[in-house]
Amino acid sequence: VFGVKLAWTALWVPVIGLVGGFMFACLGAAIGAPLRSDQQVDVVVAGVFAPMFVVSWTFFPLGDAPAWLQWPAQVSPLTHLVGLLRAAAFGRAVTGDVVVNAVVLAGFAALFWALAVRSLRAALVD
Repeated sequence: VFGVKLAWTALWVPVIGLVGGFMFACLGAAIGAPLRSDQQVDVVVAGVFAPMFVVSWTFFPLGDAPAWLQWPAQVSPLTHLVGLLRAAAFGRAVTGDVVVNAVVLAGFAALFWALAVRSLRAALVD
């Protein structure tokens, strides 16, 4: 489709997407539970999620970014999600980068799940 040749590993894309969706749903629950107004949500979106898209290899290759921008990209969960999705869709061999992206993504998912549980418990008790 559109000249893109997908590999058989593209079958992993929905699984990776589910893990990524779970991760970001947990992050949203963890951040959103203590918020009490729409204005607070706007600040979070503008201050956290919008910059995450800019520095996370979503719109341009990370290798072309200046050095000062590559550090924030490496600590962004979206960078690792995009790396895994691209590797699966285009059939890249399982290299160290792919394994690191998978481990980091799983770590972020576990961390955000724990934070969401804690945040929601605190919000529901209050």
